[in-house]
Amino acid sequence: MKQWRELLEQIENNSFTGVCLELNNHEIDNQMAVNLAAALKQNTHIKEVSLIENDIGEDGAIALSKVTRLATLNISFNNITDNGLKELLKSELTSLNVSGNGITNAGLDGIEENEFLVELDLSSNNITESGAEHIAKNNRIIILNLSLNKIGNNGAISLSKNTSIEELFLCDTNITHIGVETFGKNQTLKTLMLSCNRVGSQGVIELSKNNSILELSLADNALTDSDITPLMRMQFLQTIDLSSNKITNQGANTLFSRFAPESINLLNNEIVIEKKSLVPLFNTTKRSSVRESVESNSQKSENSEVSEIDIFNEALKQASDTVKFHIISKAKELKEFRDIMEETQRTRNCVMHHSIVVPKIRSIRMMKDWSAPRKSTATVCY
Repeated sequence: MKQWRELLEQIENNSFTGVCLELNNHEIDNQMAVNLAAALKQNTHIKEVSLIENDIGEDGAIALSKVTRLATLNISFNNITDNGLKELLKSELTSLNVSGNGITNAGLDGIEENEFLVELDLSSNNITESGAEHIAKNNRIIILNLSLNKIGNNGAISLSKNTSIEELFLCDTNITHIGVETFGKNQTLKTLMLSCNRVGSQGVIELSKNNSILELSLADNALTDSDITPLMRMQFLQTIDLSSNKITNQGANTLFSRFAPESINLLNNEIVIEKKSLVPLFNTTKRSSVRESVESNSQKSENSEVSEIDIFNEALKQASDTVKFHIISKAKELKEFRDIMEETQRTRNCVMHHSIVVPKIRSIRMMKDWSAPRKSTATVCY
């Protein structure tokens, strides 16, 4: 508590000069949040506050909503309830993250009239299609995350008609091909994330009519090779995530005829490759470096002859994701490599899922080290 009091004093007397205050996972309760809000009102430097995974409720949220100098607030995974969100929507925040707070449609009162929010994250709550319809009437929001809510097809259709949203995250929201039918006509979207839904072949055809999307995720939508051709018609599409589908070598080769390897995610599909087809992919300089590494290791051990397979195995260990994706594009048949890629998918699953679901909030720096002591001092962003 002594550290907490000292921090409040520094904030209140303006000796805390950072622009960003991060107090994630610090066991901050309602009263502490109220005290923090009071101190923030006296500070002229702090514009961004992150309070992820604390124990802040309705009273704390209401107090923070009165801090007029704040531009960005991340209060995800707390307990602010619908009433807390209602008050926050009356503030002048431009970026708000209230993910994982048990919020329902009732908390969205005032969302249509809000003229300040540019970024809003409501993922992992209890928003349904009627809530999505209310949000769609706001023509100020540019980045919206409603992933892990039950907005369904009607909610998606409402959002597709919005004319301000440029980045929309609707992962795992019970959407089928019906929900994406009108996205083909949307001309403002740049990023659309629809992983863990079931848009199907008909949905892909509808999406292919869109001429504004630059980044698209259709991971885990049970897509096959036949769904690749329509996607190739999206003339402005630059990055695509098709992981965890049923795409084979044929679909992969079609994709790589247009997209750069680093722009495609094909992990956990039905792709197999042949070892001998991989060795030529490594340029002369790379192969020379890899060979030297293998020869050096061989001399230390058995002084054995270095084979092309040895070079391949060593190169594979050193290969970046970009090279691995390029390997997939030239694939023929190799179950061993598929197993390696699937293991990579399993070990990185949590990180990848997080990157799919959570939008790129540019105006806030979130804590990366979740193992940090709960009662450590605040992180300052300059």
